[in-house]
Amino acid sequence: MLSLLLRHRVALWVTPVAARVPFDANLLTTAGLAAAVWAGALFAVGAFPLASVAVAISGAADILDGAVARRRSAGTGRRGAFLDSATDRVSDNMIYGGIFLYYAALPGDNPVAVVATFIAASASNVASYIKCRSEAVGIACSVGLFKRQERFVVIIAAGLFGPDSFVSALIILAAFALESMATRFVYVYRRMSP
Repeated sequence: MLSLLLRHRVALWVTPVAARVPFDANLLTTAGLAAAVWAGALFAVGAFPLASVAVAISGAADILDGAVARRRSAGTGRRGAFLDSATDRVSDNMIYGGIFLYYAALPGDNPVAVVATFIAASASNVASYIKCRSEAVGIACSVGLFKRQERFVVIIAAGLFGPDSFVSALIILAAFALESMATRFVYVYRRMSP
């Protein structure tokens, strides 16, 4: 959705920046992971606006690492793709883990936020797994309304307003993660021979 609308516009400013980046894509991938771990820690202690900044840094590194990898031979190939995919999953879990810890530790807790975070994280992981497995058997799978970029936009925007307004965003994230998971499963299953 947003990915398709913005991909070409983002490429216009990312490609020239990628040409000037003095280090390889794997370093950017690692920096994105470090920013996501930082974001998770900030979410866990309730520093939601700062966590949003860390998520934005992680997302920027994730966009740039692919652009840098395409511009250069170093850091590309199977090893770079594997590192990028693995760190994306860890990054997502660090962010969702921090959010989960924050709401689970609140006095009187917030069961809606806790359950929505759990569903959003779990369904996002399964949707990513389905995509990975489908590509391993030769079926391209990019269906689903909310991909990683959309999730980051929602997390960044909602986080800037603090934890009180974040619960609505978690419900949205959970709903769209379930949609992506179900859509991908059906899409791949229908394209596989019996």
